[in-house]
Amino acid sequence: MRDWTFPLSGTAAIVDADQGLTVTYAELSDALERTAGRLDRWQPGAPHFLLARNGMDHALTILSAFRRKVPLALVDPELAPERLAELVGIYRPASLIGDRDVLEACALSGYSLHRNDAAGLFQLLRDADEPAPETHPDLCCLLSTSGSTGTPKFVRLSSDNLIANARAIAEVLEIGPGVTTLGHLKFHYSFGLSVLTSHLLSGGTVVLTGATIAERGFWEAMREHEVAVLPCVPFHCEYLHRLGLKRLRLEHFDTIIQAGGACRQDILTGLHSQLQERGGRFFVMYGQTEASPRITTLPAQALAAHPGSVGAALPGGLIVIQDADGRELPGGQTGEIVYYGPNVMMGYASSADDLKLADVTGGCLKTGDLGFLSDEGYLTITGRAARFAKVHGVRVSLHDVEKIAAARFNQECVAVEGPDQVRIFIERSGDEAADEVPVEAELALCRELRLPNGSVEVHRIDGLPRKTNGKPDYVKLTSF
Repeated sequence: MRDWTFPLSGTAAIVDADQGLTVTYAELSDALERTAGRLDRWQPGAPHFLLARNGMDHALTILSAFRRKVPLALVDPELAPERLAELVGIYRPASLIGDRDVLEACALSGYSLHRNDAAGLFQLLRDADEPAPETHPDLCCLLSTSGSTGTPKFVRLSSDNLIANARAIAEVLEIGPGVTTLGHLKFHYSFGLSVLTSHLLSGGTVVLTGATIAERGFWEAMREHEVAVLPCVPFHCEYLHRLGLKRLRLEHFDTIIQAGGACRQDILTGLHSQLQERGGRFFVMYGQTEASPRITTLPAQALAAHPGSVGAALPGGLIVIQDADGRELPGGQTGEIVYYGPNVMMGYASSADDLKLADVTGGCLKTGDLGFLSDEGYLTITGRAARFAKVHGVRVSLHDVEKIAAARFNQECVAVEGPDQVRIFIERSGDEAADEVPVEAELALCRELRLPNGSVEVHRIDGLPRKTNGKPDYVKLTSF
């Protein structure tokens, strides 16, 4: 059994660049105890929701929950109110924790707002006498399977899952004391959470900011706190490639960690070359939330020799490629990517009753992704068998996209993945005026899906291609 024990030193553990706050490792345990003391009904067994922002209070709340074995769901604070209400109705958390402005906008029946301290933490406490749902003693964290649509399905993760993955990540990325990273990825996004855990368990420093890469505060935090490591999704890599690293004048910035979907090879090669000039490194990683979340790493020295690869399995993990009948395929043959490791989730939750379930995966994750292994054990991903897309690093359920679009257009919609976007197809009705898709409709879908503008395209076509069983032919649609 692994626990949340952090190094003891006087170096900075967490820095909140936006608020000008710092907690050292020597202060961290006391800070976690103070955080726990501010929160009502903060005991093992009762699930809580954290509407997480990238700030000191939120980071300490996460770590306090993990340490005290309080099951915590990390939820997007900008989730549409109706979707949050749906989640609360299904899982009946003992409380919702977050900033006051976020909680006051929730308008949830059966909950009342309580202020816990002057630092800004607030809770919506459940009023009802109904007991909180029963949870399994190993349950530590709940993360959404889709980062933007607020699907009711959660991934159930244990402390063992999270800690095993964090330590493996720290090993391959050589994270340790003196290594400073920028915690700009949202905590409810599994990549963002793993940045926090992998650095803190190994003695590194996490500099938190809510600023985006296009905002001044982002670069001020990088410069002021001498950040060396920047975790990126493909969108960030494209932005950095356009800027050019030399223009940034950040002498301490020497490492990029890229995950969250496939990045163009010319961008990877270009950034790798720029980092090499300053003695830096570029790591490519692949994973899924179900794996806590990292599965592979391609080290900087292997990037040129293995273009298009996402690397080999993390320490303690194993990747096999299987055919449709579950038979293992030899190197070079394409099939479903199956991963074995201590970081594989306990299972899914689609209802409050699922929170009490034990581990049902046995450490095996069928990823739904397709790929092949080289003779050296390096993985190349060729496609997806599952109905998910990666858009600007956010995992999006295409099934959820179809439901949301169908409600907006009042007819069947079929969604497929495009290059860093979602493409939605709808049959023409024959009414030319009605068939027009205004830009405002696409922008509204981007907002509802919590994706950047331009990430959704809607197309009217004469007829949706279908298979013989009547289901949409997604393969044909990807070529439209």
